[in-house]
Amino acid sequence: MKDPKKICQRLGWGDGARAVGNSDVEKILEAYNALFFFGQIQVEGMFRWKTGLLSKDRRYAQYLPSTGMIEMDPIELSPPPCTLPPDRNATAVDRLGTLLHEALHAYLDYQCQSCRSLDPRDRAAHGYTFQKLGKVLEEKMLEFLKAPVKLGRVRSWLHRREITDRVPCVHELKEWGWWIPLVINLKEQIPWDASKKKRKRDPCDLSEQEPKRIAR
Repeated sequence: MKDPKKICQRLGWGDGARAVGNSDVEKILEAYNALFFFGQIQVEGMFRWKTGLLSKDRRYAQYLPSTGMIEMDPIELSPPPCTLPPDRNATAVDRLGTLLHEALHAYLDYQCQSCRSLDPRDRAAHGYTFQKLGKVLEEKMLEFLKAPVKLGRVRSWLHRREITDRVPCVHELKEWGWWIPLVINLKEQIPWDASKKKRKRDPCDLSEQEPKRIAR
């Protein structure tokens, strides 16, 4: 199968292994490699479907640094399913995001082996570098495909919490694109006037009102 569009369509079938061969999936990885990773990933022979991956390893897909392979379960999908218009195939979008997630692992494993400023365990466990690059990749995929292709970054971070107790700071939340929902929630709770840089008074809150002088 040579048409990338048809490959993506068939990627949305229930049984991925019967719909799309390993070499066809690698064509998608080749596109990712050219677009995002400077052609630095060895894509040929990199992918294979693996039945029972979820029940055995509690994963929907995985990148194996020892072999450079990406394995994906042909049936199971990562939860929760994304909500898309009827003309979009949520299964295909989910698998595209999973492939990009694992391709990013492969790139970081190759490119950052000798980078002393990065914690190796942090790379493997979806830390700072993975989250920062993952946010950019999600933005570009939305621009290219007009579909919310997600890398499962929040779920991956929660999994990372099983390894380390470190939590992201405010600056990291901003860089990863997770700060805006928090700000919106705070603005709903506390009225804020950005021009005056101070909190607006709530007329319904009697504690904030100036005491009235009583006429004698």
